Amino acid sequence: MEKAMLEIVVGQSKITQTTGLFAQSEELKTAFQYIQHTKNAKITHTFSETYIFAATFVLLCSPIALWSEERKIQKTNFI
Repeated sequence: MEKAMLEIVVGQSKITQTTGLFAQSEELKTAFQYIQHTKNAKITHTFSETYIFAATFVLLCSPIALWSEERKIQKTNFI
């Protein structure tokens, strides 16, 4: 009888341990998904800011490039 009780206790212990490990693995998956989502959101935000900065820089510098261009005077030949 005691051997049967011992087997039941050992079995319950294994089930409890397995359930705990499963719950722990689910929590780790959730934590890693949150970290990955946060990382991707921050990378996207940073890229967006960099892109807007570069676009603004090009937009502001384009007229300056046109004004700094050397203009050639066309010579017309009137005969």
